[in-house]
Amino acid sequence: MSSRLRCLVVAGIIAAPTIHARASDPSPPGNSDSSASTAGSQIPGASADLGTVSDWYLAGTRLSQDAVTALEKQVAADPNNLERRFKILGFYFEKRDLDETARAAAQPHILWIIRNVPDSVAAGVPEAQIEKQIDPVRYDEAAKAWNEQVATHPGDPAILGNAALFFQLSDMPLSERLFRQAQSIEPNNPEWNEELGHLYTLEAMNQSSNGGSDADRKALAALEAALPAGGETRFYQLEDVAKAAFKAGDMKKAGAYAGELLNTAPGYAHDWNDGNAVYTGNTILGLVALRHGDIASARSYLLAAGKTPGSPQLDSFGPDLTLAGELVAHGEKDSVIAFLGSISKFWDGHADKIKEWQEEIRQGQTPVFNPLY
Repeated sequence: MSSRLRCLVVAGIIAAPTIHARASDPSPPGNSDSSASTAGSQIPGASADLGTVSDWYLAGTRLSQDAVTALEKQVAADPNNLERRFKILGFYFEKRDLDETARAAAQPHILWIIRNVPDSVAAGVPEAQIEKQIDPVRYDEAAKAWNEQVATHPGDPAILGNAALFFQLSDMPLSERLFRQAQSIEPNNPEWNEELGHLYTLEAMNQSSNGGSDADRKALAALEAALPAGGETRFYQLEDVAKAAFKAGDMKKAGAYAGELLNTAPGYAHDWNDGNAVYTGNTILGLVALRHGDIASARSYLLAAGKTPGSPQLDSFGPDLTLAGELVAHGEKDSVIAFLGSISKFWDGHADKIKEWQEEIRQGQTPVFNPLY
């Protein structure tokens, strides 16, 4: 499962999908690691799947400070309890951005996870990571711990992948090398191409790429390589591949993937991703139409995107509004105002902002919408 889906599951935004066993590729000569599969095997909870880790996190977010203090005492008496440690991290996670006390309280548990269960699912989620810009000193300590694990377990793809996720925002070249090292051990595991695709997407965003950059093209190639021939996983991944194709400047592929996304969506009408598929498929097709100078079709796709039933992500994080912004620039005021009214039905807590945008458009202004992500 990609890091993007992993974040959504742990945060409780979507349910954990069925996770199939990792492809059992034989290690190439010279890459064997006798300790690869036993790094954290003696720790209770080390083999917990993503759904279980998500439950721990959500339980932690609901704890009181007194309950966390009690958990800390229990952890002191029984250090090898991953569940308790992760609940503590859940309690502190959203507080860490602004609260030095929370960052200090979380640090021992993050280091313990890296040093004791580096191959676990829990070690690869955001709650067990540290942002360098926010907390550079503690980041350096955690980075050192990950580098030590990589040196000790160079043939363990789970550890390499978790380390790559830790460095994904702070050191992209190192993250890429670690993902590729894991891929060399498991060449038939599509997870590594998917993770590389998302890494290159982040790289393009950091470069403020308007599309067509080398990072955009690499993202598309990696995500296409990860795309299965059919089934549920393909449906989940088509959205990212369609976006990547558009960002890479390949309008033919973008239109084809977006069209497939829309054609496939009716078969997943009760799936959490259905609303995303309807919205993204129409948005990409609308943007492609604009690139071909077809404003009328772009307008139709925008209005169709607004008819999405919503989704866990759309309802909370909100929709991408690139197409709306471009159509405002083309003078399509009425259609964009109508579209904004449609998304207000599912985008929780943003009614006032949407009304503000609608009024700006009526007055001949162009609101500042978010870019394609």
